[in-house]
Amino acid sequence: MKRRVVILLTVAAAVCAAGAAAAPQRSQHHAGIALNLVEGINAMRAQHGLAPVRPAPSLRLAALAHTRLQVERGAFTHDSPDGSSFSDRIARFYGQQGFSRWGVGENLLYGPVDISPDEALRIWLESPAHRKILLEPSWRDIGIVALAVSRAPGEFGGHDVVVITSDFGIRSR
Repeated sequence: MKRRVVILLTVAAAVCAAGAAAAPQRSQHHAGIALNLVEGINAMRAQHGLAPVRPAPSLRLAALAHTRLQVERGAFTHDSPDGSSFSDRIARFYGQQGFSRWGVGENLLYGPVDISPDEALRIWLESPAHRKILLEPSWRDIGIVALAVSRAPGEFGGHDVVVITSDFGIRSR
């Protein structure tokens, strides 16, 4: 009888452990990184004689929607599931109508949950394509989101990560 109880408890523990491993990931906003990244980006832009970017709620919503989608799909990409371009995706939030000039850019990053804003900015600056977006003179607006995700699926390898989306824009009449 005692042996039977131990076997049942072992099986129950294995079932519980398997259920825990398959549990959906949790994410939470990492607002400190996002805010400090905006400050760091503006300091870096000032060093290059460029205008600062200002937070734009519509770009932040675009960044949030895309970050959540990346986490849900386990895919680290600028691509949208419907095949639309990143600029079309962002335009759903940061509209073009009524503006004679409109443009957007996007930087993505994921790394350990304890990544610092300075480290994230350094990584972007070391990449020519990301650096070009950061130093684009025409940008006036930014929306940036950082989500800390436990057991992130797919390309994130089940690790605890922070996923950052930074959307830049210009609109003028």
